[in-house]
Amino acid sequence: MNNEQILGLLNPLIALVFAITFFVFWSKYKDRSYILGIAFAYLMHGTGFLISHLVADVDGLVHALGTNILFSLGTISVIWAACYRKQLDVSLGLLGLIAICATSALIYVQINPVGLNARLFITNTSYGFMFAIGAASLFRSTSGGAIEKVLFVTFALTALQFWIRPVITMDLAGSVDHTGYRDSVYYSVLNVTIALLSLMLAVSLIVACMSDIMSDIRNRTEKDMLTGLKIRRVFEDDAEKLFSQLEHTPLPVSMVLADIDHFKQVNDNYGHQIGDNAIAEFGKLLKDMSREGDVSGRVGGEEFCVLLWNSNLSGARIFAENIRAIFAQTEIRGMPNGYFLTASFGIAEVLPGESYCDLFKRADAALYEAKGSGRDRVKSAGPDFGNALVA
Repeated sequence: MNNEQILGLLNPLIALVFAITFFVFWSKYKDRSYILGIAFAYLMHGTGFLISHLVADVDGLVHALGTNILFSLGTISVIWAACYRKQLDVSLGLLGLIAICATSALIYVQINPVGLNARLFITNTSYGFMFAIGAASLFRSTSGGAIEKVLFVTFALTALQFWIRPVITMDLAGSVDHTGYRDSVYYSVLNVTIALLSLMLAVSLIVACMSDIMSDIRNRTEKDMLTGLKIRRVFEDDAEKLFSQLEHTPLPVSMVLADIDHFKQVNDNYGHQIGDNAIAEFGKLLKDMSREGDVSGRVGGEEFCVLLWNSNLSGARIFAENIRAIFAQTEIRGMPNGYFLTASFGIAEVLPGESYCDLFKRADAALYEAKGSGRDRVKSAGPDFGNALVA
């Protein structure tokens, strides 16, 4: 077996191994459909490379059109998977149109032979455009960490090599004909380049998938299952981190402490499942209303806390009043029609040098006042949480 034969088998072997790897991976995490998309992509690429290497007639329809269709399907699939993983929009219609145009052009050059170089330029250019579209979509996620940047760079490099490699190799080696295709410089460089990029992309995608799964596991241990908010331990850890930042910034921070009114009666009269529905609805409302820099958590059975970054007492009151008004009109699944729950709120703005525990005490005192003065209202705490409560 000569060097060209070994190189020719390298890419289908790499692709098919990763196809199996991702399929096994997906079989354990079937809720992640993008992993199956990656497995399908590598299967298509592996099959395409195998046909390209084994089919004797390089000028025939099976080699010319069959491999292009397989490579196009694989390319579209891996682009979709990488983008879907981060919920990024990518135009499958545009990718499909590029594939159709390339296939149509290949049919034309098959009917009107103009040399193998034209066919190679058509296919490489189309794959380059597809990966460039994928890279453009992935660029929007590069702020998400190192793995997102690596994926973007890999897609961008793949696009560039599809445009640059054919030009350089054909310029060095001249025209590529059908009889000497597998012995050409073009074929050798193609196999080495694609093998390296395929390995880089596969490793990046495996790391990305593992990172997603580990993040899910971490979220399950750090977040309340009913509401998706942080559990108390994690909330307080994040709150302490936020307070440590206050030493270096003059921005205001306020706390909103909330409690669902008469919650014990809900459990007693309608059952714990209905009570869970109420908690879930309130938690969803808090999550939807909170901003990216805010810290929110479920700190007790029906008690919730939000730290509002860059928000003074007036901002906290607006936040709390909005949630109070919306929740008072929110239908809870399983409760009688026309029956609504309410919530009470205590708010406080952090004072210079104040700790998280001190702020929590003042907000809790304001919440106690709101409960004691009729519920379904917002009370704010002054500097002295025991004596200076104001409406």
